[in-house]
Amino acid sequence: DREPNLKLILEELHKHGDITSYATAYTTLSQMNFRSVFVELLGYSRDELWNPKPDPETGLHFIIFELGKETLKDVLNGCLNNQEKLAVQELRNIHWALVSIVCGLQSEGYVHLDIKPAGLMRYEL
Repeated sequence: DREPNLKLILEELHKHGDITSYATAYTTLSQMNFRSVFVELLGYSRDELWNPKPDPETGLHFIIFELGKETLKDVLNGCLNNQEKLAVQELRNIHWALVSIVCGLQSEGYVHLDIKPAGLMRYEL
């Protein structure tokens, strides 16, 4: 049952003031088409039948996505190196992106167990 998880997400959003109304947030999240917000998978290590398989040269599995602009780790390191802080709106945008990623994956039946700044990519629109 996905309903309890969605309620927790919405309660957290409401606490931080990103969404002004629980009803609006619920409607927004429940009607989002999460398939359209993920980047395109261009390829992956596979066998002749398209089953995932390690690359024969390296022995590693890999996936190929479209090229991104920068990772969240790059952004955070840039702030650290320049002794800057992210603007409140940028933090809200990152927060919403993370909530959307987790909710979108969960809506498709997946759970991501290794979300980290180096694995979050910003793309040009």
